[in-house]
Amino acid sequence: MEGEAAPRKADRRVLVCDGVRAVFARRTDGLWGLANEAELAVLEGLGGPSEPISRLRGMGAALEAGVAGPGDIAELGRCLRRVAASTEVFEARVPPHLAAAVTVACAWWDHYAAAEWLGWAVSARLESNLSAEAGVGPGWLGWEINAGLRPRRAWWNGCGWLAGLGEGFWERLACHRDEAVRLSAEASDPDTSPARLKEMAKWTLWEVADLVCSHPRTPAGALKHLCRFHTQHRPVYRTAQNASADPAVLRWLFRGRYRGNSGLVGDRVLWLLAVNPNTPRDVLGRLSRSKDSGVLSWVACHPNAGRRTLERLAGHPQWIVRRPIAWNPSAPDRLIAWLAADRHRGVRAVVAERRGLPGDVLEQLAADRSLVVRAAAAANLQLCEHMVRRLAEDPHPRVRASIARRADAPEDVLAALTEDADPAVRKALGNNPSASPEAVACLAEDSDLGVRRAVCARPEVPEDTIGRFACSEDDWLRWGAAANTSTPPDVLEALVGDSDSQVKDAAARNPNIDEAVLERLAAHRDKYIRHSVVENPSVPDRLLEQLCEDECAVVFSAAAYTLRERRAQNAARERAEPLVPVA
Repeated sequence: MEGEAAPRKADRRVLVCDGVRAVFARRTDGLWGLANEAELAVLEGLGGPSEPISRLRGMGAALEAGVAGPGDIAELGRCLRRVAASTEVFEARVPPHLAAAVTVACAWWDHYAAAEWLGWAVSARLESNLSAEAGVGPGWLGWEINAGLRPRRAWWNGCGWLAGLGEGFWERLACHRDEAVRLSAEASDPDTSPARLKEMAKWTLWEVADLVCSHPRTPAGALKHLCRFHTQHRPVYRTAQNASADPAVLRWLFRGRYRGNSGLVGDRVLWLLAVNPNTPRDVLGRLSRSKDSGVLSWVACHPNAGRRTLERLAGHPQWIVRRPIAWNPSAPDRLIAWLAADRHRGVRAVVAERRGLPGDVLEQLAADRSLVVRAAAAANLQLCEHMVRRLAEDPHPRVRASIARRADAPEDVLAALTEDADPAVRKALGNNPSASPEAVACLAEDSDLGVRRAVCARPEVPEDTIGRFACSEDDWLRWGAAANTSTPPDVLEALVGDSDSQVKDAAARNPNIDEAVLERLAAHRDKYIRHSVVENPSVPDRLLEQLCEDECAVVFSAAAYTLRERRAQNAARERAEPLVPVA
């Protein structure tokens, strides 16, 4: 049309999926979505390939929902292919910041693996009701977290995961063509009534039974019905893991009045009952007679365990069963004092770490023949000053290192440890927040690389030493210079061009970096560098508003979350400030 600006190429993305061409474009309201929906509908009506068409529609739905951006299209497509190719959908590797996008795409994607993913994903709403120590709960991104890829807070809350998907997503699930998805969405809703859960317990679908048994509002009768009559053992496991289950139900499970109580199934149920925080005292007492040391260890640290149960376990021949008693907050002082003289050093070391120990017991452990026990006692915050000074001269460096980590250690003791002959002690002192600036400056010039690494990011390091760290061949020292809040802006500007990605990331987060450099990094091609700019505490609001329009979910979601939190804090601060009367 004459006078109307032609769409820019930057506002359009083209993707070919199994021979089907899709066009993603920016709409007039600023959101992205599928632009050739009508063409795909015609192609589908002519008998075109339905699976790639529905997959492309799912990707468009994720863009329209605001949980993915145009820069995530290719990565989102790879995630959906992983879901389709995996034998178990929870094993498909999905980046945390695209978890919500994959969930939304699967709701529109007509594929059996997508339905399984949805049933698994929505069960995350019940994750908090399952005893976390068991580690066998459904949903969430547990495999990512267990693998050490714990997402940053802004990634997680910004993407919203399930809580921020909106009513439209849940309405879509309520009318989904797959019955298991519809029922799973209802069974995972924390607000579902007990009467409805009791009715849903009659369904034979294992996904639904799994969620009903994980729900905090499921009646006791429904839990027993599922455990007794369901063909799989998963309802039994989930009920034993349900932290809101009635103690009478857990007692009933222990007695084995459910279908399939034999062999490995029964052993696993005993372990889950020992972990469940709601297990009654009498069941724990009977579990303490088990032959499984793993079950006994959990019973020994269970807060509901009675005095007689703990005394019985304190005489167990295996030290790994006696040791958890020292972690139990309900263990009586008399029993703890008796364990302080245990024949195994591993038990005595755990007792030495316990808070609330009598002074004579702690002094006894501080003079123990085992260095492991003395090191544990040296870290106990109740240790008196004269014992701290004595252990600071212990012949073993592991004990002296425990003293060097103490934030309440006397200044003269810490000053003396800067000259310790063992580098492990000096390194421990470098990690102590109470170390004096003089001690940090001395350790920054230490001959041992590990000691210099321990203090390289501390603001007490002299400026000239920071400059040498920034030019070092060691990546760790350069990272310390980039993360140090005392680093001058000109040094940070040089470090943002470093060859190591972690050094660049730390420099972009440093609040001392110049605003002009931040503005340049906000347009960096690497999405993780742009995300680091968002997490910089000194980033101005105008840059956050700019990054809210970024094409990558990991950036725009974090920017929106940070901007929202900052404005809420400013509003709260303005409300808290008293009004000054005008003269």
